Amino acid sequence: MTDISAVMTSKDEHDFWASIREDSPRYADWSNVFTNPSHVPLTSPVPEMVRLPIGPRRVLFLRCDMLSAAEHDRLVHHLAERFNVPASEVRDQLADDPLKSVPLLDEDLYVAVYHPQRWF
Repeated sequence: MTDISAVMTSKDEHDFWASIREDSPRYADWSNVFTNPSHVPLTSPVPEMVRLPIGPRRVLFLRCDMLSAAEHDRLVHHLAERFNVPASEVRDQLADDPLKSVPLLDEDLYVAVYHPQRWF
């Protein structure tokens, strides 16, 4: 599989996107974070199994470096409030690893791959 960092240079060229399912119990939260919850950038279209506080789940990771400044700020505040941690700690975590910091539950998403000929 092609390394995403070597191929993607701008939002217009990015190929992996998610739509937050409107029937998700987290839709309202995410729609307050993302300007368009039907167009959320992902690092990959392939889910990974991870251990979360709610147990093992299949997740896809948000591509935080592609968020607008306003979305990034809303994300920081949402995560800080949700997990009861200082916003500065969330901001530092996102800066340390913008590609693997925020898991999105696979069950909450529809995934689209633009330009599949690049990947499959």
